Amino acid sequence: MFTSAQPRFDANKCKVHLKMLANRFKLLEGKKANLNKQMQRAVAGLLREGKSESARIQTEHIIREDITIEVYEVLRQHVDILIARFAVIISEPEPRKEVQESVCTLIYAGWLLGSEIPELRALHEQFASKYGKPFAEEVTKNSSLYINPRVLKKLQHDIPDPALVDAVRSLDRVGPLWQPNRCELTTQ
Repeated sequence: MFTSAQPRFDANKCKVHLKMLANRFKLLEGKKANLNKQMQRAVAGLLREGKSESARIQTEHIIREDITIEVYEVLRQHVDILIARFAVIISEPEPRKEVQESVCTLIYAGWLLGSEIPELRALHEQFASKYGKPFAEEVTKNSSLYINPRVLKKLQHDIPDPALVDAVRSLDRVGPLWQPNRCELTTQ
């Protein structure tokens, strides 16, 4: 009696979600950048107190958050492309070349980050209904063929390289606040 109708592509909703997502990314970028500044100060304090291992863990977290900010910037650029070329999305049954990478990147990001960003999840569903569930599943399974390589690389949750962690810890923004003791200098 009651059938669950598949969600239909709604161009108006899609455009609204694209604009909301662009604003959400700007907001999240600013928020995470401010938190990173606070965490950098905390790392400097840990290093002054001689808590080197805690500082290393915090630095890894700072690096991951910086990567997340970069991902948000790239995704926002893809959103801006789709807003600018929205007529192409509406008029074509298949994604055309000029919007395909952006559409696929947002489908993948919606699949991966949809629980954190509701607008991204809504766009994932909108594009899946527009281009078909098999297309969305193909994008998520074979992401290296469709997704922006920069986004794909940064969305992989790898532990930051220890050399990068050490380099970030010794940057000028932390360095003047921390003076290594003799034991730390001899062990390196």
